[in-house]
Amino acid sequence: IILDSTTAIELDSASGDITFMDGGVAQLSLDMDGTSGEVILQLNVDSDDLVFKQYDGTEILRLNDDGSALISGNTTFGADDTGVDVRIFSATASEGVLYDASEDELGLLLTTKLSFHDIGGDENIHASSNGHLEINSGTTLDMTAPTVDINASTAVTIDGPRVTIANSAASSPVLHLTNTHAGATSAELRFNKDSASGADNDVMGKISFYGTDDSDNAHEELAYMDAYIVEADHGSEAAGMRFFVAE
Repeated sequence: IILDSTTAIELDSASGDITFMDGGVAQLSLDMDGTSGEVILQLNVDSDDLVFKQYDGTEILRLNDDGSALISGNTTFGADDTGVDVRIFSATASEGVLYDASEDELGLLLTTKLSFHDIGGDENIHASSNGHLEINSGTTLDMTAPTVDINASTAVTIDGPRVTIANSAASSPVLHLTNTHAGATSAELRFNKDSASGADNDVMGKISFYGTDDSDNAHEELAYMDAYIVEADHGSEAAGMRFFVAE
């Protein structure tokens, strides 16, 4: 059947349903009044996908029978200098991803994680609560830049058994403690012996110096200084300092 008209071609169904058939079997239906406010295009053969192609046969969009969709090409949302919001919902209420065009922000809502390498792994960034951002790594977290600035208005806390600063350049590394206050006070290097049961001879802090011999054997302690508690009785506290060198 060829429909050729110099004006409009109208298909008018009193029931609001139009069905396309192949050999007497319904393939595709158009329901124009079954649900208020909706026009429904529906495949009528189970396991069929709905596919959209270009003139040259290149597939652009596939709506799969399992409910997933495949876009075979670049995808643009909105227009430049206009924009649209994009929301990706989660299986957990109020979580997921939101791009807010009016704020120019991509948000991972609530505790949604930005994960790297695999899903469910240990490498991720997320906000565990309002005002608390976590950066996690299963083994190593590397930051590489000519300068790394950490700005904190109250404190920087490192919870770990060891902090290493290493450099291969001459006379490096150098640790600077700089105080810019226009007063008589200075920066402070503080050792806290935070024991619930302080006792005589407890060492409160130690600065040690390690070096190697002319055979490049393992590093060994060649000098150190420490401060220790001489008297731990409350109200009679006393301390001492000791200096040691290898001879």
